[in-house]
Amino acid sequence: ALVPPVVACVGDPFYKITSEALLVSQQLVKVIRPLDQPERDTFDASPYITDLFTCTIKRLKAADIDQEVKERAISCMGQIICNLGDSLGDDLPGTLHIFLERLKNEITRLTTVKALTLIAGSTLKIDLRPILDEAVPILASFLRKNQRALKLSTLAALDILVKNYSDSVTPAMIDAVLAELPPLISESDMHVSQMVISFLTTLARVHPLSLAKIGGSSILSELISLVRSPLLQGGALSAMLEFFQVSMVTSSSLNR
Repeated sequence: ALVPPVVACVGDPFYKITSEALLVSQQLVKVIRPLDQPERDTFDASPYITDLFTCTIKRLKAADIDQEVKERAISCMGQIICNLGDSLGDDLPGTLHIFLERLKNEITRLTTVKALTLIAGSTLKIDLRPILDEAVPILASFLRKNQRALKLSTLAALDILVKNYSDSVTPAMIDAVLAELPPLISESDMHVSQMVISFLTTLARVHPLSLAKIGGSSILSELISLVRSPLLQGGALSAMLEFFQVSMVTSSSLNR
């Protein structure tokens, strides 16, 4: 009963109503198809998928709308793909390419990175191959931007992409990311360093051959410098210990 009036509000000409309606739609998607509690997934969401998708894609495609509406449309569509992506059929690849365009836009890139992280982590195993070749180098380029929130979100996105789409991540994609990492490993920002180390640990697990590239680059020397820092403690220290532990196990397996 809630979906029709909310969908109508998404099409409202007043931006504030549209923005709030998109936020409600995002929450509704999580309720009608709760991925975190499969035992509660007894509700048939199929009658509502088309309406929710149609009203959101219209706002996602629009170029001349309020910034808040743009961001809410990206977040809402990210949730729709995450929870209902297996029901979108032929609409999915085209929608992912819109995300790719939003990723290239300076205004919408941070929100899009967060939405892609959500999609990549979906238990539905959404097929992201149509955009991976172009998306990963773009994400790698964000690591050199002077925007801390973007760096952190990008590292989280790359980590989940490498973890869940290891078969589709090519050596060229990995090289593009590794080239951007050395400047991020520093005691001046331990949280960013921790995220980088966690990413390297994931990479060592799912792409063991990349260890040679890590060892043969300035990444290893930056890691050693960080090990010597008295500021290395807490989460960053735990991440560092895990990285070297995984690296040793992986190296031993490769040398057998």
